[in-house]
Amino acid sequence: MPHHFLLPPYNFTQLMICYRFLAFLAFFYKPQYQSAMKNDYTDRRRFARLDLALTVSYRVVDQLGTTTSPESVVSSDVSLGGLRLMTPGPLEHGTKLEIDIFLPEDEKHPIKANGEVVWQSKISTTSYETGVVIRGINDADKKRFMEFVFDQMSRMVTAT
Repeated sequence: MPHHFLLPPYNFTQLMICYRFLAFLAFFYKPQYQSAMKNDYTDRRRFARLDLALTVSYRVVDQLGTTTSPESVVSSDVSLGGLRLMTPGPLEHGTKLEIDIFLPEDEKHPIKANGEVVWQSKISTTSYETGVVIRGINDADKKRFMEFVFDQMSRMVTAT
């Protein structure tokens, strides 16, 4: 029986990883997606997500632009569009943050981004899951983060 597909057979997990990665890339290469960081955060699955525990430092930015002392936390998933952080206390919806994401291979030079709290769920008396959308990231850090995510995704695909 002839094959009607040009691609070799892949399992469902591999196809979903590739699909999410292509959606992730669309953010960079299509102008209509590049404004997504500035718009309201309505589609939480627009970007490829990786279940990764990365060290993240954040500072709350008030209306005058002053920041609090940095708080070091751990992510439970990451994407270019946002992060899910495990925070020790509540943060209000709409809170502006300065974020440093520490990649394992280069912890001395974190990815710097601006973010905003878009949801939060209390897990215990001392732990909150906090959804943060990335509102701004410079091109060099965006490229580094994209390469990191691509590397992590390709490891997942080859491992399955």
